[in-house]
Amino acid sequence: MVKICILFFLSLSLYAGEVVWSSGASQSVSDAEYNKAIKEYVAQKYPKELEAWEKDIDAKSVTFGDLMWQDDEDTKTVQKKWDDAQRYCNNLQPLGFNDWRLPTKSELESIVDKSREPAIKEEFKNCSSSGYWSSTTNEYGKYNAWIVNFYNGYVYSSNKDLNYYVRCVRAGQ
Repeated sequence: MVKICILFFLSLSLYAGEVVWSSGASQSVSDAEYNKAIKEYVAQKYPKELEAWEKDIDAKSVTFGDLMWQDDEDTKTVQKKWDDAQRYCNNLQPLGFNDWRLPTKSELESIVDKSREPAIKEEFKNCSSSGYWSSTTNEYGKYNAWIVNFYNGYVYSSNKDLNYYVRCVRAGQ
């Protein structure tokens, strides 16, 4: 079943790529076609609500490449141990999305910009100049995971029992 986050009740549902309309008729569609149809329906039926929701998304996240990144005040204040950071992201549900996770080492490295302070791409508004957890465990020691430090963009391994900042990520739209 396709996961789609819409804040409105619609009279259709999707099961294994098939749209079932309230009339009982059905049609097979791709995920992209389904998402497009839903967005068009919502834009016509609820234009003000959709605009407000999209503004909220823009204010609290950054879509960079194929990923949507958390970019609210919490990204520069929340510090956790590695296991707690994983749980924090998995339980995060801002903006109606429930598929957040801790990013991999390479995903975090993709938003580094060493020419800036903090060393993060300019699209991001909330960042501490410090270390952020990745989900990637150090291959040489199961008690360590990789950190990306946005003070200088350096990557290093640290003990999972220490507190570092958390920035969650999800697949973009």
